[in-house]
Amino acid sequence: MSLPQFTTDSLIDFALRAAIYSVIQSPQVSRANVMNILEIFSGESDADAAITLTIAHILRQEARGEINRKTSRELVKILLRIKEEGGEEKGELARRFLGYYRWLFDVLEKMKRMGFRIDLREVPNITFRDFLKRFVIGFSR
Repeated sequence: MSLPQFTTDSLIDFALRAAIYSVIQSPQVSRANVMNILEIFSGESDADAAITLTIAHILRQEARGEINRKTSRELVKILLRIKEEGGEEKGELARRFLGYYRWLFDVLEKMKRMGFRIDLREVPNITFRDFLKRFVIGFSR
């Protein structure tokens, strides 16, 4: 049974924030780095080990200048929370979170090429619902 703080809505909100930081902060995270994060996670069958290795990989990529600090901190914060509070579903929760992150990264990367802009001060509190209303529905005109 999922813990209430790990609903689909909350996971997608967390993933959205990480994805926004990935495309607007410097250095911008590459699609290859996003895919590598998913590969590291998927390469381990034990949920605790998969989350730990994924966090270590993210921190390594930050140290190498491949992932910006805000993205790294957002991803690590949520993965640690899932590891500590996700119970028996932590592997599935982490997989879903990282999958949402990848989807939203792809969308935002395209939107950025089309002129997407957001004030960094808005990112910590933005929800997926807000994003849809402000940027997706309004952006497509």
